Amino acid sequence: MPVDWPFAEQMIRLHGVDTHLIDSADADRQAETARAILAALADQPGILLGDEVGMGKTYIALAACASVILATNHRHGPVVIMVPGRLRRKWQREWQQFKRHCVEPGALAHVRDAYADSPSALFKLLDDPLPRRARLIFVTTGCFSRGLDDGWIKLAMIRLARTRTRLSKRQKTAIYRYAPSLVRLQSRRGLDRHVVEKLMNSDVLDWKRILVAEGILSDDDDDPVPKLLPNCADRIGWRGIAAVIKELPQRKNGNLHDRLTKCRKSFADAQRKVYQQWLCVAGWRSPLLVLDEAHHAKNDTTRL
Repeated sequence: MPVDWPFAEQMIRLHGVDTHLIDSADADRQAETARAILAALADQPGILLGDEVGMGKTYIALAACASVILATNHRHGPVVIMVPGRLRRKWQREWQQFKRHCVEPGALAHVRDAYADSPSALFKLLDDPLPRRARLIFVTTGCFSRGLDDGWIKLAMIRLARTRTRLSKRQKTAIYRYAPSLVRLQSRRGLDRHVVEKLMNSDVLDWKRILVAEGILSDDDDDPVPKLLPNCADRIGWRGIAAVIKELPQRKNGNLHDRLTKCRKSFADAQRKVYQQWLCVAGWRSPLLVLDEAHHAKNDTTRL
């Protein structure tokens, strides 16, 4: 789809807006490069920016990001900057300095930035109410190869799998009793079988209200389940998780510990497959991706 992202001439001052000034020739060159990048993106899907150390590549990229953020105005999702883990904080500091020294005062004050260390954290950021939704998100190059470690999302997977299989009353009771153990939330204070039963019989997008009412989450906490999970549920195969929850112990006996250990292992394997499917079908959008040290993506087997 063609785009029209003009360089934000009225906002961006790469030569500086206070005492932190740079040579006007360098600033003009950086601004012209940012303009050329934005113009090129109107006709091609990407562009490679390469130059010697100290020539301002980071600020050129940030000028392009700021221009896209201002041009899209919350449409098409956040701008994403993907960087090696060791450089993540450096880029975040550079963004703050860019806003302070290279744009008109207050011009980007409304633009919230955030860091996501995993796809699930990114998807939760996409759900934030519009006034506080991040317009710029930093992720690391290893973000999308990380496994799922969010217990609430794993519990939601059980809820979504449960609706797609027939269960006896005893099997449902076993879920209420043992699901926190499967997803490693058994130490969560207040998450007893009665609360789990409420969750298993409620829309996952209504879970925060329930958990706040039960004193398990606060109003300031993020929603435990991103919308992208239930929105993608019909394109995900739930058979593996459904098979695990059917095998949960329905009676307490001498080998309960061994059976639960076996179920936890089976669940870990099943949810890993569901998680990979989810990442493949999740239809999130970003108008612009900046990939720092792009040589990390030069091989077909690179998993970014």
